[in-house]
Amino acid sequence: SSGHSIGSKVTPKKVEVDLQTVFDFLIKNPDRHGKNYLIREDGSVISIDHGMSFYNDQIPFISKKIPSFDQVEPLLKDPALRQRLDSFTR
Repeated sequence: SSGHSIGSKVTPKKVEVDLQTVFDFLIKNPDRHGKNYLIREDGSVISIDHGMSFYNDQIPFISKKIPSFDQVEPLLKDPALRQRLDSFTR
């Protein structure tokens, strides 16, 4: 895994990584990499370092790194991700 584990080496759950991608798309975060998220023992992910979020889309070298809708749309069709997103509204 890329992120830093809390405790022993743990692989993040796919649904958690996908959720992070959707979140980064929504907040226009171009700076997601392996050193700015933590992985809990249960495989859930804690996103950190959102300092570049909501950046201007007109800056080419930054906007290229923001997840695109084409990347996010298929993720939103995953039932596991939909269930995880629904958990935030309850």
